[in-house]
Amino acid sequence: MARPRIDNESKTVKEEVIELLLGGLDLMGKVVTFVPPYAGPRYMHSTRLPDEVWEQIQADREKRRVIKDLQEKKWIESKKVGNKMLVEISSHALVQHLKQLVRTKDIELPNDQVCFVMFDFPNGASKARDSWRHFLYSVGFKKFQLSVLSTNKDVADELVAISQLLGIDKWVKVIVGNEWT
Repeated sequence: MARPRIDNESKTVKEEVIELLLGGLDLMGKVVTFVPPYAGPRYMHSTRLPDEVWEQIQADREKRRVIKDLQEKKWIESKKVGNKMLVEISSHALVQHLKQLVRTKDIELPNDQVCFVMFDFPNGASKARDSWRHFLYSVGFKKFQLSVLSTNKDVADELVAISQLLGIDKWVKVIVGNEWT
């Protein structure tokens, strides 16, 4: 029998667990720059957790359930190495976490600056283009031109990291600047 899905209340627990697991990763720096070109959604990024953090997660029943759900989805794998816990996190989990950061971030750019996202996907990647456009609209971007969207939120670093993890960075450009009229 399949276990019930995580409800809306435990999504905050899920986000808290993912934050704890990602504490050792530099999302905008090392992780993204060292993703090999063949990496897909199952590429795993390693981080070492101190025993205290892992025991803190295991002590809470809800957090243990979230860890088990993430392991069933193959978003994380964990194993004991020496006196630390080695946790491997999939690229798919990182992308989902970064998308959630973009959705919840409310810091605006200073001095009337605007974050522009320009994209030009090839014809064969129309599903990827539509999905990217839908994501941008869902997080509050406004249409500037057909393939140019803009927002006043400070989300450029997150969008660059997402595009690199998805492998669409050759088709997507993110620019922060002033809008000319």
